[in-house]
Amino acid sequence: MPPNVHIHIDSQHNPDKLASCTEYVDNYPEWPIAARVRGKPLPQQLSVGGEFHGGTESRAQYIVHPLPPAFVPRKVVWTGTGLPFDATTTQRSDFPVWPVSARHAVPKPIWISTAGKFDGQTTNKADFCNLGTKPRYQRPPAQYLPNPAKLDGLSSSAEAYRAWPIDLKPVGRHHVAYLPLKDDRDFKSTNSATYVDHPLGIPESKLPLSYFPPPDVKFNSDTTTHDTYRRWPITPRQKQKAPLYIPNTSKFPSDTTYSDNFKPKSVARSCAAVVAANARNANAAAFKGCKFEGVSTHQADYAPVEGGVMRKLPDFAPKKKYIAQKDDRDFVTTSRHAHDLKTA
Repeated sequence: MPPNVHIHIDSQHNPDKLASCTEYVDNYPEWPIAARVRGKPLPQQLSVGGEFHGGTESRAQYIVHPLPPAFVPRKVVWTGTGLPFDATTTQRSDFPVWPVSARHAVPKPIWISTAGKFDGQTTNKADFCNLGTKPRYQRPPAQYLPNPAKLDGLSSSAEAYRAWPIDLKPVGRHHVAYLPLKDDRDFKSTNSATYVDHPLGIPESKLPLSYFPPPDVKFNSDTTTHDTYRRWPITPRQKQKAPLYIPNTSKFPSDTTYSDNFKPKSVARSCAAVVAANARNANAAAFKGCKFEGVSTHQADYAPVEGGVMRKLPDFAPKKKYIAQKDDRDFVTTSRHAHDLKTA
């Protein structure tokens, strides 16, 4: 069979084809599964038709309940008593001052010795006396005894590593002597033969054919540059002195546009304006007691949540989820059933 050839085996029981069906193939047939579509959910039609009258299920269930005003306890005002304070409290009557005697320091008893004068000798000092330290043992040096015999100059090293007669290194078995060829080769390449070194002579220095010595006569003529860019006679600029400043002695009329528009106000007029503003504020405060019966669009659409906790709304989008089927399969294949554990 050639390699890399895929053979399809039918899972149905057909005696004409290859009978290689297992229990796994029979229990787990290949089901046609549609491709999973990834992306945003499909748009759904939320309304069922008809005119919208502004009422929703959320607004009908979560209505605004009338809440009573918060209870504010009445502040108790301490009035006090007109009786004089007798300086007697419960703490003072329960915890009176008890007569406690002062603690006196007990004098330290005087130590009386029963023996005579201390001679400085103790049992520990008599038993553990200083015996000193013994000197460290040193091995005495060995005494050299010279050998009266004559040294013959032979040692084990000289006997083992002496100059042995070594022959020349043998020539290899297949060694062939080099015989140079006798020919008339010049060992020059084509490049070396083409680009040969040509002798180049040093050119001789020669004097110019004609020599013009500088004349000794003074040059009386003028050049074009000197005639074009000549120094023209320019008259010096006359400088004038700055005029002397003379201040104006006349009086400033003090009449400007700013002064005409912004006139100073008197204090009595400012107080009258403040009194009028206070009167307007008093009239406006008189309408704060009335109840506002209107309902705004924001208040009607966004009612307070029950319990004060925001919960996640249910999602009605289509969900493609695999639902496993309950079966009584034992998950034992034909191969595992045939090749089970054998007892000895």
